[in-house]
Amino acid sequence: MEVNTVMPAVTKYMLWSDQELTWSFKDHPKIMPNPGGYALVVDPIMHGPTTRVNFSKVLIDNGITYRHTAITLGIKENMLQPTHTTFHVIVPGLSCSPMGKVRVDVSFEGRDNCRVENILFEVVDLDSPYHTLLGRPALAAFMASTHTAYLKMKMPAPNGPLTVVGNYKVSLETASAGSNLAESLVIAEEKKRMQTAVALPADAAFKELKNMLATAPILASPLEREPMLLYVAATNRVVSVVVVVERDEEGKTVQRPVYYLSEVLSSSKQNYPHFQKMTYGVFMAATKLKHYFEEHLMKVVSEALLLAWRQLLVTVKHTSVGNPKRKV
Repeated sequence: MEVNTVMPAVTKYMLWSDQELTWSFKDHPKIMPNPGGYALVVDPIMHGPTTRVNFSKVLIDNGITYRHTAITLGIKENMLQPTHTTFHVIVPGLSCSPMGKVRVDVSFEGRDNCRVENILFEVVDLDSPYHTLLGRPALAAFMASTHTAYLKMKMPAPNGPLTVVGNYKVSLETASAGSNLAESLVIAEEKKRMQTAVALPADAAFKELKNMLATAPILASPLEREPMLLYVAATNRVVSVVVVVERDEEGKTVQRPVYYLSEVLSSSKQNYPHFQKMTYGVFMAATKLKHYFEEHLMKVVSEALLLAWRQLLVTVKHTSVGNPKRKV
């Protein structure tokens, strides 16, 4: 069956599309540390059934709100609509199903200017340093344009473009809190597995392992243009990467973690060959940690990638010889 889309004869323009949003040096912050290294955290007003709250920690990422935020807005569980969405969180292998979904009026207010849109949120029962996450549908509804380096967002409004300014301090605080939360979740999961596992033969070894898991790793801050190493690992369902720096401390060479990334693969990506999953891990890191790749020499540590690419080149060579007319 073939389905064809018929384009309308007359273009139907989106609401607010008549306003032009531009960026210039006038928007440049006086102080701009590590451009691209900070998340855009804004402070809109969210309108619940009985109250309106000015939340200061709203991340521009995905369309999610949290149970504690819904409670603050006076939204009860019986007000939520059913949902079939599943979210995969930062902890590898763990996922959660939302409690439901709900529409909430979100407003950004400036001096003599305001925009309000009704946004659909998935409500999840998870701890988070953020109050809410505004995703692509919200940005589309507001016709908003974000500037990662300036940490600002612009949108059309009744009295001309409205500029929303992010907060570097809040961005840093929430990112740090999120890292600590992720580490605590990993430790909690490992402790849970240990409680159900068979007791180790040696009590001393068991206690040593518990102490090691209970000690959260300290993330290092890279020095300017310091070379970094990128470790990649892939399983059937998960791709994980860790960025580390290698330093000499007390006469010994040690590696200190800088950043962790992990993604539970979608059904289609789970069918990738192993070397493609490893390559996707490098692509994921280069996309999400672009500022590290631009400012530091990044070395990928993975023998599997080299063997995989060698095998791929051999396959391509034999294929080209057998089929001279085929372009590779």
